[in-house]
Amino acid sequence: MTTRTLHVLRHAKSRWDQPVTDHERALAPRGNQALVKLSAYVAEERIRADVVLTSTARRALETLEGVRSGLGDPDVQELDQLYGASASEIVELVRGTDPTVAAVLVVGHNPGLHDLVVRLARSGRGLDDAIEKFPTAALASLTFAGAWRELDTRTATLERFVRPRDL
Repeated sequence: MTTRTLHVLRHAKSRWDQPVTDHERALAPRGNQALVKLSAYVAEERIRADVVLTSTARRALETLEGVRSGLGDPDVQELDQLYGASASEIVELVRGTDPTVAAVLVVGHNPGLHDLVVRLARSGRGLDDAIEKFPTAALASLTFAGAWRELDTRTATLERFVRPRDL
């Protein structure tokens, strides 16, 4: 049975001091600083994704750009439906992944991403921390055996949960 990896990345800290819509908020200086650390971590740990599903919100796209160089050469899909998506909606999007894909990265927002990790993980390193809080620029990596269409509640193991403060 094939092992799949689902990486979940919450966007980095965004700005609130500019008169723009929520969808157009850019990253804050603190968010950019976190991405420098996270980008180095992604490269060092050789975290790869074949496919990236990202929200179209500016802060999510900027977050992806901050770590993209370490991901390999993924197929990036910008999806409006990831903006404000629930855990159930995210699971449905991931279940639609091509069966030949081994690793997917989802870049998006809370509470959907937090709920997603809590819903999918049955065990793993850092699970208690992930349950407690999924902060901006946090990265979780989950593995499970089977096809993407079989991804379901408590079918995954949390392999990593990294927050900017950990780096």
